[in-house]
Amino acid sequence: MISAIIGTISFTPIIILYLLLILGFPLGEFVMGGKNRIIPKESRPPFITALIVQLILLFILLQVGGLIPFLLEPPLTRGIGYFFALYLLFNAAISLFSFSRKEKSVVAPLYLITSICFWATLLLNS
Repeated sequence: MISAIIGTISFTPIIILYLLLILGFPLGEFVMGGKNRIIPKESRPPFITALIVQLILLFILLQVGGLIPFLLEPPLTRGIGYFFALYLLFNAAISLFSFSRKEKSVVAPLYLITSICFWATLLLNS
């Protein structure tokens, strides 16, 4: 349960970052290798999709952690949780190899912490 709370706290800034990027704030240095300071309008739809996936991810973490009730069957939710734990680990690795110093130093650790918390929540609440 504690790991789910820590994971939620560490992942919330990423969700806020994506929302601000979608709205056109100049925070592009934190994503996609820092290529664009402001994400071009034509490049924003994938960020909307990513934001939706991230909200589902957070919802799954809270369910597996026992903080909110399961909407799907617990084994299915846990299976989705393992997928998201791997997804976060992959995102952390990609961000660690980014050309952007801001992405490496801010976003990568948040992905990594959230991934560790996801794994801990899944493994401790089995």
